[in-house]
Amino acid sequence: MAGNEPDQPENEVLKDLVGQLDAVLDRVGPALRGRPLFVVEKVLARELRRCIPAARFGADDIRRWSGENSS
Repeated sequence: MAGNEPDQPENEVLKDLVGQLDAVLDRVGPALRGRPLFVVEKVLARELRRCIPAARFGADDIRRWSGENSS
């Protein structure tokens, strides 16, 4: 299929977005580990908006990522 070619511009955009997301999670994760879920969600949502302003993440996504680092 042509849409699955690794050199397609859409794939590069997604790879870049995943890289940015991983960078934010790697950076804030250790500092938030063990904190209450609501604190982790608030900080993570703020950092995602600040670092990747063009992307929108759903509350379910933020809650899942936050749950991996909360107490």
